[in-house]
Amino acid sequence: MNGKKELRCDDASERTLSENAGIDHAGTEPTDALSAVINDIHFRDARHIFTTFRGAWQLSMPEQDDAAGFYAVLEGRLGCLLDTGELYRAEAGDVLLFPGGDGHRLISLPDTDASRAECLTHVLGAMRTGERQITLGSGTMEVSMMMCRFRIDRARARMLTSMLPSVVHVSGGNPPAWLVLGIQFARIELASAAPGNDAILNRLVDVLFIQCVRYCMDTGLSGSRGWLAGLRDAGLARALAAMHERPGDLWTVATLAQTAGLSRSAFAARFRELVGESPLAYLGVLRMRQAEQLLQRTPLSLTAIAEQLGYQSSQAFNRAFRRHAGVSPGRFRRTV
Repeated sequence: MNGKKELRCDDASERTLSENAGIDHAGTEPTDALSAVINDIHFRDARHIFTTFRGAWQLSMPEQDDAAGFYAVLEGRLGCLLDTGELYRAEAGDVLLFPGGDGHRLISLPDTDASRAECLTHVLGAMRTGERQITLGSGTMEVSMMMCRFRIDRARARMLTSMLPSVVHVSGGNPPAWLVLGIQFARIELASAAPGNDAILNRLVDVLFIQCVRYCMDTGLSGSRGWLAGLRDAGLARALAAMHERPGDLWTVATLAQTAGLSRSAFAARFRELVGESPLAYLGVLRMRQAEQLLQRTPLSLTAIAEQLGYQSSQAFNRAFRRHAGVSPGRFRRTV
């Protein structure tokens, strides 16, 4: 959430961003913040297929605001050329995840001057009609992969995808156990026509996506600052989870520090160091992103949204939202 303007409290920063007095945080165990964000993204309309490409081929995937996808290479090797010109090379056992739907082109290797056959129309057509396996092209060089495309709510996913690289390349040179098991399980299900098959594959998409995010966190691909970096600290992770689960509660730096098991000063310093902004600024932006979703997707009145997000009045909510979005909540709702 770096680069966003901080939402100021009406008074000193130690004042709460909400006025819901009487809420007791004791005895509650929040879910983790990553789960809260993942649950809010709503993956849908997942399509899966096993593809085998032979000879010289390419798959040119345009940028899509509301889509994400991944490729699990099963046999052979391929190149992945981003719209920025950056080239990745992937081989059997590797996974390429595109969390934000960035444009890219998969190409056969070795990279020669031979004309490549474009396969996008055939692959997308087969996925739409529910085919489970296709083979395209001819020649001795062969690449097999599992492909998956799925829809995401871009606005809801932004909080996560903004923390990730445009492509996540998980190398199969020393594959983690989750990658081996996940691909094996997917192959079994794609070859099966048993009842519940599609539901299982859709759940597997969730699992592989989350594991790729964890991979980014573990390897530092998600960056050294931001809320994902904060999750690597046990105390900050507890505080982040509590804010994500109950953004409308009566939070102060002191109560968040208590949740994290740290002193107020240590918590504030650690939070700014890892997340890149103050705890209350982070909470303010979190509330505004949830406000955007409520304005877009529900008929709730502005007063009801203000109460749900912990503002003392609709006027206070209006002021905070205008600072965040540059327009009033009412105008935002009418124009999205």
